[in-house]
Amino acid sequence: MSQFTPGFPENPDIAKAQAKRLRTALKPDHKIGHSQSLELIARLHGEQSWGRMNSVFSAADTLSTSIQNTTVTPSAPAPRPKEAPLPEGHLEQRAMQALYQGLKKARPTSVSAKARTKAKELARDEIISTQSFETWLDQLDVNLGGMVFDMHVDNLIKILDVKTLSRYQRPRVRDKSAYAFSGMRMADFAAALIKLDRFGFDTHPEVFAEPLLEGIKKSRYIDEAELTCLWYGREQKKFSFHESFFDAVTDIQDLVREDFVMKNGTKVSVECEAGDLRLIHRITLHR
Repeated sequence: MSQFTPGFPENPDIAKAQAKRLRTALKPDHKIGHSQSLELIARLHGEQSWGRMNSVFSAADTLSTSIQNTTVTPSAPAPRPKEAPLPEGHLEQRAMQALYQGLKKARPTSVSAKARTKAKELARDEIISTQSFETWLDQLDVNLGGMVFDMHVDNLIKILDVKTLSRYQRPRVRDKSAYAFSGMRMADFAAALIKLDRFGFDTHPEVFAEPLLEGIKKSRYIDEAELTCLWYGREQKKFSFHESFFDAVTDIQDLVREDFVMKNGTKVSVECEAGDLRLIHRITLHR
């Protein structure tokens, strides 16, 4: 039984799904970002802000765990057999579905004045939060932001194979804990957008890559992300690549194939189930 009042979401995932549906319902007359929709959902359920609503979920989880620990004395668990690691290129089904829908809906975007202001805000930070993927892409096209939300940013980082860092806010003298977040350097953020741009998504990585180019050109040694930015400045969208993602866990039978070409020339091949669920086995991108 739910420990919340009737109508209150049972967990953050349900609240986020409600926020997504709210954004969809308001389009095309009203366009709001994902963070704005979360704040509105929090107020709808009687909380002052999304942060306050999130803390209610956390408190409920802590209480539930405490009750379980005091009422149940579990026996020692049997050792589990070691599972074989999943192959490289595997993506969970929800990420495959989100990527497929994103590729189908991809369209040219432009950098508005609001987007440029947001880019300057992100660039001022020494480390850019991984959640800023959704923020930046949402400024360009709500479909792009929605794709990241649907697949979860961790899956996006896995697809793009970019380096992330854990950073901690310097604690004060009396602090017993330190705030931490996951992020990436500006070069890694730009490299991630470059890879998405090559896939066929118009992400405008030049906004983040171009300010770095002069420093990169003067450096004697550069890392992989900086090399990606350097080649992006030289190649002028003339490149070739091949990427393949697949679901190695779900048993999918009776496959059919769908092929289409993105506006930037990237060829997409999708192998999916012929039935109503349309489970996706493999997505291949090449140019």
